[in-house]
Amino acid sequence: MVVLATMLCAPAGGAAAIRPIAERRRAEGRAASRARGETDVVPNVGECDSPKGSRAYGSPQGCLRALCRGRNLVNAFVTDDAHRLRRNPCAGVDPFDRP
Repeated sequence: MVVLATMLCAPAGGAAAIRPIAERRRAEGRAASRARGETDVVPNVGECDSPKGSRAYGSPQGCLRALCRGRNLVNAFVTDDAHRLRRNPCAGVDPFDRP
């Protein structure tokens, strides 16, 4: 029983070294890549009227409906992170409108 416990606790080389997962995967010949999301997804509401937004969500209106869900839909102007007054791209979007 003592031999089994020793074999389970100690690594094969004898030295107790803890390596990061990425390093272990590279040593085993596997790729150490992270899962990446869809590159076509529009990251912000300002790009919904671009061809990229239409391609990702089918139409600019579909993009606005998807990205404005749960946001301020009433005020025409809102402040951004730098406290500047900007036009609200979500103003007037009907979140309950179905295509």
